[in-house]
Amino acid sequence: MPRVGHFHTDFYCRADLRLAVLQIRSPVLPTKLRCFRKLLLSWMKTSGFWRTVLLSSCHAHHRDDQQLLSCSENISMAVLLLFCSEGDNVPDAFTLVNHLNDWLRLLDTAVQDSVPWRIPSSWRLLFGSGVPPMIF
Repeated sequence: MPRVGHFHTDFYCRADLRLAVLQIRSPVLPTKLRCFRKLLLSWMKTSGFWRTVLLSSCHAHHRDDQQLLSCSENISMAVLLLFCSEGDNVPDAFTLVNHLNDWLRLLDTAVQDSVPWRIPSSWRLLFGSGVPPMIF
């Protein structure tokens, strides 16, 4: 797993699909954004990826044209950005990854229909662990 500074990230790789996924697990503080960007771009260039696709979401009420601008760091990058609302965004995540698959054909459509996407184990407690029954 790559280390991108002290930022919380997870790394997944599927050699058969020639796919590597870096999941950024925590928000980047505005004061650390420049450092994070520099570390991430350095890692991407060193790794030799021939294409980078950024999947992200943003609150619909914060959307503006600045979010659609790409960086000019001599890397081949596409951005799939989904504007969403607060709440359970699991369906939004599936919408985003399905659009990615429609574009890049990572999984055959027949396979995709019969084998659902795997949900990361970290999503189990997305909204907490519930109320303990012992308190009632």
